[in-house]
Amino acid sequence: MKYGKTILAAALIAAAMNLSFAGDVQLGIPKAWNVNAGYQDHYLVGIDPSESSKDKKALVIESKDNAEDKFVALTQTIDAAPWQGKRVQFLIEYKVSEGTSNAEIFMHANEGSDTDKGNSSTTSTDLKAKDWKTEKIVMIIGKTLTQLQIGAGIKGQGKLWIRDVKLQEAIQPSKEEQEKKRRLDQLVHMGTMSQSATNLNFSE
Repeated sequence: MKYGKTILAAALIAAAMNLSFAGDVQLGIPKAWNVNAGYQDHYLVGIDPSESSKDKKALVIESKDNAEDKFVALTQTIDAAPWQGKRVQFLIEYKVSEGTSNAEIFMHANEGSDTDKGNSSTTSTDLKAKDWKTEKIVMIIGKTLTQLQIGAGIKGQGKLWIRDVKLQEAIQPSKEEQEKKRRLDQLVHMGTMSQSATNLNFSE
């Protein structure tokens, strides 16, 4: 009986270890990517097998309890020359955990690492999806810009998963499509000018 209990206990321990291993995050920064210094004190970064597939590895960024006023950013900086003068789109499939309010993806370009000259950037900050969703940001890369940085991260507490990252040239909308997207204020002609705005409450 004692031998049987020992075998049962060993089997239960082995099963628990296998379940734990299957859900463990493989900590580490993927090749070619960078993370801001000191992030390990406040965040965990790595591949999450439970959200990954054979074709899509899912990276997770998760805060520790002491990350309230901190941030973590996963970035990659590349040569902007091939993109100069082009309309570029950065796409990431992402999702966040409940309570994550400061997740971002961003694209930034400048004329060199030691200057903000020619600085150009675009950011998507309202990342709220709890199920996988593709987020896209688009930017025209100026002809003098030499460095292009792409990235994602969180501020404070939260958990962000990202996968299926793409950087590609965006198709320029046709004139017809651009006309459809023009804002109302661009379509309306200026009226008669007065000294100041009046009757804003429609009382007259």
